Amino acid sequence: VAAVLQTSGRSDLPMFTVSFGDNSANEAPFAAEIAKHLGLSHQILPLDERRLPELIDDYLDYYEQPYADSSGLPSMRLCEAVKEHVTVALCGDGGDEFFGGYARYDWFRRALLAQRVPRLARSWLGRLLPMLDRRRGLRLQKLLEARDVAGLYAQLIGGSASAPASELLCDVPAVHENSAEQLVRDLFARVPADPLSQAACFDAAYYIPDDLQVKMDRASMRASLEVRSPLLDHRVAQFGAELATRTKYRDGQKTVLRDALSRFVPRRLFERPKHGFSVPMRAWLSGPLREVVHEAFRQQSVRECGWLSSATLLRLERDYHAGRTELSSTLWMLFVLAKFVDRSAAATTPSTTSPRFTRRSAA
Repeated sequence: VAAVLQTSGRSDLPMFTVSFGDNSANEAPFAAEIAKHLGLSHQILPLDERRLPELIDDYLDYYEQPYADSSGLPSMRLCEAVKEHVTVALCGDGGDEFFGGYARYDWFRRALLAQRVPRLARSWLGRLLPMLDRRRGLRLQKLLEARDVAGLYAQLIGGSASAPASELLCDVPAVHENSAEQLVRDLFARVPADPLSQAACFDAAYYIPDDLQVKMDRASMRASLEVRSPLLDHRVAQFGAELATRTKYRDGQKTVLRDALSRFVPRRLFERPKHGFSVPMRAWLSGPLREVVHEAFRQQSVRECGWLSSATLLRLERDYHAGRTELSSTLWMLFVLAKFVDRSAAATTPSTTSPRFTRRSAA
């Protein structure tokens, strides 16, 4: 998007990137190099991680729901800062879904190949993997146990359950845990295409409107900023959706977009593994958010809400700090949920200081 703007004569438009203190999640240096090559103005917006505990309340105000996409928090910071310079901004949402950019598509392709291995051998290997690598082994085990294409993709997007729903939710009987599976099955049954195209169609039908657009619409509107997504233009989306799978993945993820970008930017500046808008969640949970998360799980409102198990939340927190770092995403989601439960309880609890009104009889 930035390269096309530059070639159209709009090199005066500023570019913005959020940066993190943890280099494992910080893409600002790469963005700065590309902006410099294109001759574009570029601003790096550091996220002050010391303010994370107080930013959580802003986060809940912005999204008005237990929105658990961790990139929603830096999106807030991004929109607030961008509004100081412009009133309309552009983002790149849609590129991954329509042009094959997600790493999970590559995992899906590999898992489809693994389906050719006899089921008995896959079952034996699945039991062995968690003993070799607990963090990845449990998830790979479930992928190997999947019996059909739709179930396989549902496992990929559903992740590995850290605790059964019957343990997290009070008085809920054990049920089929992956709630996304039926949605995946319904869509795959309606779309006559190869599995990778079906997966991309699912993401376009559900992930874009129910996650990505929720995130950017809420964050931008709160800052009175309008954000547009050129790659979601129906003509661009249709072009990407109609590309043959072999064309999309001819040279890895996002082949078509990478080839187009190479006309403006040397490949050495962008040819690296996809990162996405990820945050250093493990560093946050072990640092500035550690005490905040612990207090959220111990809140009276959570213990007394009647449907969420505070004991399970605290057990998962202990497991995380004992070394099960694969629980970081789960812990963040449950933290947001616990904070939302507390805010909802506070909003519905009558104030003890509110004035009393007495009925007077008519004179």
